[in-house]
Amino acid sequence: MRWIKLLRDVKAERGRTMLMLAAVGFALFAVTAMLASYGIVTREVTRNYMSTNPASATIDVAEVTPQMLEVAKTYPGIADAEARSVVEARVKVGGEWMRMLLFVVDDFVTIRMNLFQPYSGAAAPADGAMLVEKVAAPLIGAVEGQTIIIKTPHGPETAVRVDGMVHDTTLAPAWQEQSGYGYISRATLAMLGEAPDLGELRILVPGKPTQAEVDGIAMGLAEQLKASGFDVHGVKVPPPGQHPHGGQIAISLATFLSFAVLALVLAAILVAAVLAATLARQSREIGIMKAVGARSSQIAGLYAVFLLGLGVVSLAVSVPPGLWAAGQLSLLMADTMNFTIADFTPPTWVFGVVVAAGILMPLAAAAFPILKASRITVREAISSGGTATGSPIGIVAPLLTGIGVFGVSYVLAVRNSIRRPGRLALSIAMLATAGGLFITALSVRDGWQVMAANVLTDRNYDLELTFSEPVARSVIGEALTLVSGVETAELWGYEQAALTSAGAIDLMRTYPDGGHGSFAVLGVPEDMSTLDLPVRGGRWLEPDDTNAIVLGQGRHLKAGTEIGDWVTISVEGKPSEWQVVGFVRELGGGGAYVPKATFDKLYGAAEVGKMLRIRLAPGIDRDQAIEAIEAAFNAATLPVERSAPLTMLYEALVGHVEVPVRMIVAAAVLLAAIGGLGLASMMTVNVLERTREIGIMKAIGATPALVLQIVLGEAVTIAVLSWLVAIVVAAPLILAIGQLASGMFGSALPFTLPPSALALWLAIILVIAAVASIWPALRAARLVVREALAYT
Repeated sequence: MRWIKLLRDVKAERGRTMLMLAAVGFALFAVTAMLASYGIVTREVTRNYMSTNPASATIDVAEVTPQMLEVAKTYPGIADAEARSVVEARVKVGGEWMRMLLFVVDDFVTIRMNLFQPYSGAAAPADGAMLVEKVAAPLIGAVEGQTIIIKTPHGPETAVRVDGMVHDTTLAPAWQEQSGYGYISRATLAMLGEAPDLGELRILVPGKPTQAEVDGIAMGLAEQLKASGFDVHGVKVPPPGQHPHGGQIAISLATFLSFAVLALVLAAILVAAVLAATLARQSREIGIMKAVGARSSQIAGLYAVFLLGLGVVSLAVSVPPGLWAAGQLSLLMADTMNFTIADFTPPTWVFGVVVAAGILMPLAAAAFPILKASRITVREAISSGGTATGSPIGIVAPLLTGIGVFGVSYVLAVRNSIRRPGRLALSIAMLATAGGLFITALSVRDGWQVMAANVLTDRNYDLELTFSEPVARSVIGEALTLVSGVETAELWGYEQAALTSAGAIDLMRTYPDGGHGSFAVLGVPEDMSTLDLPVRGGRWLEPDDTNAIVLGQGRHLKAGTEIGDWVTISVEGKPSEWQVVGFVRELGGGGAYVPKATFDKLYGAAEVGKMLRIRLAPGIDRDQAIEAIEAAFNAATLPVERSAPLTMLYEALVGHVEVPVRMIVAAAVLLAAIGGLGLASMMTVNVLERTREIGIMKAIGATPALVLQIVLGEAVTIAVLSWLVAIVVAAPLILAIGQLASGMFGSALPFTLPPSALALWLAIILVIAAVASIWPALRAARLVVREALAYT
């Protein structure tokens, strides 16, 4: 008989059943989407990167010869070796020059390492043409079949035809790096004015070697080559098997995983609250069942079976759309992080977790309400009205008196919202969790933009240029006499350096693109005025310093480096000792700062340098002035390797945080939808519980409009309270993420609670409250007095 009752309950309470089904189903949809996308992206990032057969290490040499390749291929522990080269060039975009990395390939047919996949057009470029990485194409204005203007450090401006597009998943997204990527032959390199030599010997260590193993093999080979008379400049060993933006991807994936857990928690809260209200509604029925002999275990089993069925149906309706959403989220991350999804099938463990969550989560969440209801005595059950009881007490009564000025409808709305403190707390918890994450996402974005804006204030220049070889101050000055509006032209020492020195050959943690993991030592001019980095420890360089060094935060040469320590840096195999005198906050480039006089003695010569920072006079048209400087330097045939307007550096920094922020916002919206559904469920239950009460109100003169205002006011009250709690929830999250950033960028994000984010979430939550309560409010307003008073 109890199973017949269960079926009749489902039919009679189909409204509540559908609400619970929708609540659990949407939660499982969100969990499926987040967990599946986590599993897909985790697998596909690794598959993408490893499918390119990335080089384990790169040995920089003057020129890779056949003899050198033979030595490398037969060296113990090396499975393959290949000659390649990367040339720093520039591409003209509009009136400005942008960084362009040219990957020089000896033979596009037999290439075996750091592979890239043809996307459209030719698979190999003709001499005098190039292939362009497809994500970089929009950034640099490259169109297949048309030409773009390329300039290498020693060559003239040259129009190069784009023969095709490729996809290179070993590279960071071009829009984040503000850099173009091109692929050319040695003949094309010669046409661009550079020697057609390949200066990189890339080696492959098979299996899954550790960092130490790769270091040992690469350094051993480099030492042998050097002992054989070859000109070896250094060794680059990136983290084995890790994408250049692996850290950024890991943060986004960790965000997905944490949000999946939160979605489960919210779903559990929602199920417990709705079922508790349902059991309260059926308390008299439970009492009658126990009066005729039903045991507590039988009653508990009845509702447990109901929840199992609810979970199975929820899985059936939520998993398919959840998998579709996972595919879309995975595609979004793939498009923004420059990798491809070959298989959209989630790992098996995802299905196991989702099924377990769908079946066990409703049972676990509702275990306490079920046990409580099944153990109720007959007397307690029969005497229960199954409706909300009680009234505000303690400090709440003065509050209600204080808000009486807003009208009786709002007083009743606030009173109704706090009649069930437990239910109120659950509703607020669901909405506040989503709100806290949403506010956190926008606050982190604003905090990062504030930090990135420090680039514009800490650097007092408009244009930074680096040269492929040292240039004399007199030559630069002569070229700039043709340009008006230059206020300051400051010549710096600049060299790529090793983070660690292992003998006579430099060992660097740098990827083939030469950017990620790179480290530079900069010779600071005595009269320097273009840089004002905040000192975070110790001091800045002083005029009488000799072997003093100041490090950017996060640029420690070894863990635990402190003020007063002596550190070793190495440039082109020339080690030097420096004493740390300070640390500075720095974003974007930089590295280690030393006096230029000492730098010149060790690595260069006086009155020359490889970096130039130019500050323009106020009121000068920046774009025109930079274009004129570029033209003057081209006319003087200066070997400009890179030119970077300060605004370009800012754009690159801002781009690096966009992906995690988008993921957080997307997940917060999903959680907000769960919270809104939960609010709708609870508002419906509240209205059902107060059906007779509403009938009495209407019998003594309450109009449908007044009833509507009361129900909507209750939802708005809950929304506003959840908004206040969301701010409290967001604060520690913002602080935690800000501290996490200090490990990545050397400085914690500034704590911000932007009014725009708070106002936007308030608007969103009010809309959610209105939508969630509109159906219960209309139902309450349309109740007929006779039917309401007869409701049980």
